[in-house]
Amino acid sequence: MIRINEFQPNPQGTDPQMAVFELQGEPGTLFTGWITSIEGDNSSATIDSAYQISGTFDEHGLLTVEVPDLENPSFTVLLSSEFNGALGNTFSLLNTGAFFGTVHDALGVPDASADASYLFGAALGGADFAYTGDEPRLVFRDSLSGDWYAINDPDNGQVIDINGNVVAPDEFSSDPVSGTDTFGSANPSRSAPAVNHFVESFEQAPGTTYFLSSDIDDGSFDFFDRFASPDNTNSARDDFQSGFDGGYAIFGQDHDGEGGASTQVVSIPGIDISGYVDLAMAVRVGALSSEPTFHNYEAGDGIRIFASVDSGARVLVAEFAPPVSGSGDLRLDTDGDGIGDGGGLTTALSRFVFDLPNGGSLLDLEIEMTSDASYEPLVIDKVEVGEMLELAPEPEGPEAVFIHQIQGSGTDVAISGEVQVQGIVTGVYDESDELKGFFVQEEDSDTDNDSATSEGIFVYLGSNSVDGLAEGQIVTVTGAAEDYFGMSKINVTDEGSVTIDDAANNLNLVSSTSLELPAPGRTDAAATFEAVEGMLVNFTDTLVVSEYYELARTGQIVL
Repeated sequence: MIRINEFQPNPQGTDPQMAVFELQGEPGTLFTGWITSIEGDNSSATIDSAYQISGTFDEHGLLTVEVPDLENPSFTVLLSSEFNGALGNTFSLLNTGAFFGTVHDALGVPDASADASYLFGAALGGADFAYTGDEPRLVFRDSLSGDWYAINDPDNGQVIDINGNVVAPDEFSSDPVSGTDTFGSANPSRSAPAVNHFVESFEQAPGTTYFLSSDIDDGSFDFFDRFASPDNTNSARDDFQSGFDGGYAIFGQDHDGEGGASTQVVSIPGIDISGYVDLAMAVRVGALSSEPTFHNYEAGDGIRIFASVDSGARVLVAEFAPPVSGSGDLRLDTDGDGIGDGGGLTTALSRFVFDLPNGGSLLDLEIEMTSDASYEPLVIDKVEVGEMLELAPEPEGPEAVFIHQIQGSGTDVAISGEVQVQGIVTGVYDESDELKGFFVQEEDSDTDNDSATSEGIFVYLGSNSVDGLAEGQIVTVTGAAEDYFGMSKINVTDEGSVTIDDAANNLNLVSSTSLELPAPGRTDAAATFEAVEGMLVNFTDTLVVSEYYELARTGQIVL
């Protein structure tokens, strides 16, 4: 999720030359997009300004950017992936996709109650402020709940919520009116802080607050026990170097290699939950991530968390399992079908938060860890139980986009950095003496019907491979969108992945584009066939081979 987090609609004093916006997104990711302002003082709904922005979200998921100062409210501010309109164009909800591509966030800010009908924030998936009594000098999101608040100019010591209600400043974690902004740091929060009334960090040996079903350690690749974290004495456990809470964690791998059961259990019984509501738990989890080169975990492997209250029914709280293909990296099961389809686990432990059953006095937790072979390590650390635990149920992955959004209408990729696409494999050239990758194309039903944007793209694997990859399969590709010597591609050589979602032949779901010669420009010019780059094509004319130097290596000929 990428969204607007804080900005100044009308700063105090003389309007500055530049306006500052704070955005929120996935830490460490590069973002390129547009900030656009739509007039809201009358029914004209004209586009006043549009500025391209870019930068990398910091370790806290914040990105501060500057654009030339916006005209004062009333207006609707959009954060979008692109801008294809022109200043002075009339905005309509019907042209949202054509003008802005993906709208990440939108906020309407009025300077009069009559202007509320001329705002589009809520209609675009964002929000619209009710009239606050003046032009706000600052609007910001609550750092925990994400709710919008405004401070007027003059502020009179008041904070106003999205519905126009006055909120006392002392209800916040820090006084929102004491300074001009908190750009680059956490915003004030009106939400109560988390109450973690139980924490198990596994710093003490098992047998008191938690119990292990067995202790296994052959000194090599078969183990289940509490070990130092990180543990550089073991060539399997030393893959895990970050995300730990303290000096110890629970590691497991190939549990039945020493004659034990493949499923081992961490039990945390008798947690006092008397009087608590909105109960949740957090846990740090890690596993080996090796796609697309290897698919280490098979069906049945993974981590399952169960809870019971007052010795009642044993309820499945969460599960991490391989994907639909039956083998691969472990992912969160988001819909309870036993198949991993959410956030993936890596050797850097991630913190997940899950709801727990409410009511009762005593909570029992059981964490099942299943591994029946080498190279299937599992790690858990720091279990928390409390009210209002922070963080989403799973970390967000790269933004899911269509291929035409990456390609755009220019010669370079319109979206760079980490992306995720789903499409149909149209050609596989993954051998070491070939292109070391494959082509994927958007299904006909998902195209944008714009002849200027390509629906295909090359996926570069490098030295990696995808077991069983074949033409016609539907795949999900996660990687870095980039250009390489004028060719757009998705690079999955580092942290990327390729998952086969449907192994059947689905080539009937994509169409080949007909090309006629002579071409509209030089055939060796990058722009001539840019609109069909990476796509299946056919020529309506009879062609003659004039060169075949690259035929053996890449299947390329000159016609």
